[in-house]
Amino acid sequence: MEAPSSRAEAGRRQSSGSRSRKVRVEYGFYLPLLGLAMTLIVMAGFETAQLLMLRDSIVAVKNNQNLAVEESQKMRAQFDSIVKGTVQLASNGNVNAVKIVRQLEQQGVTISRKPGSKP
Repeated sequence: MEAPSSRAEAGRRQSSGSRSRKVRVEYGFYLPLLGLAMTLIVMAGFETAQLLMLRDSIVAVKNNQNLAVEESQKMRAQFDSIVKGTVQLASNGNVNAVKIVRQLEQQGVTISRKPGSKP
């Protein structure tokens, strides 16, 4: 009788021993290295996409500014031609043109006159 019970105990010991024993799978250093490499590639791709979108936004803002600068240059050219005509009228003796030229000078507008002309 001892034999069957000792066999049963031996079976229990083996089965309980196999349950308590954990199987460890070792991956080595290649799997973490692969994970790190994939993370860096994804991060670099994301950053590149963000930088490209930012670059496009900056180009759009610059183009909008260029339009505004061109418009202001056109307006400045028109204003200069009007001031030139007013200065010419003032030099010919128009009293109202003289007043306008003086007011423009008081407001800080630079007026280029021909030498020898009077305000």
